Amino acid sequence: MSLNKYSTAALAVLVAVIATASANVSAHTGATGIVKERMDLMDRIGDAMKVLSGIFKREHAYDADAVAKSARTIRDHAGTAMTKLFPEGSANPPSVAKPEIWRNWKSFKALAKDLETYSAALADAAPRGDTPAGGMPSGPAGHGMMGGSMMGQGMPGSMMGGQQAPTSDMLTVMPPRALFGHVTATCASCHTKFRTEKHEH
Repeated sequence: MSLNKYSTAALAVLVAVIATASANVSAHTGATGIVKERMDLMDRIGDAMKVLSGIFKREHAYDADAVAKSARTIRDHAGTAMTKLFPEGSANPPSVAKPEIWRNWKSFKALAKDLETYSAALADAAPRGDTPAGGMPSGPAGHGMMGGSMMGQGMPGSMMGGQQAPTSDMLTVMPPRALFGHVTATCASCHTKFRTEKHEH
């Protein structure tokens, strides 16, 4: 496949991610305490994703500083910063968190860590610009535009191309666009598995 096809696939997933993040605004009504804290956290991640989306969809000129800043925002709100806001028993409305989070805590924690890892790598890669590294396509053929670590974690195998998760060495040379694909796939996988579209209580 061409780079454009891979980019289109990743960005199509991103549209859904941003749409569900935007829906949090109305869901905030009545939210208090830890539920409001994590909704606010997701809003900040969503805002950063919108900035990155505009850049990687080439709606705006590539801005390394903006990419790095947005990626750092995501990094700082991922990992334990995210999981600590999901204590067991906090799934009641207006929360949109599924009980599956606590039934599959190991998977949820791994996705939060993946988001931290990929966004940190994207922040570091920002100065490299929006070009393939070493002539390698910034898609699944080039270490996985859609993020191979999502296999078996909510993302269809056909979208992942059967790729393995990138090693830490791969992340250090991967182009920003490919890393953004990993960030996007991680968000989409987590939303698919652990977030309700509407209250199901």
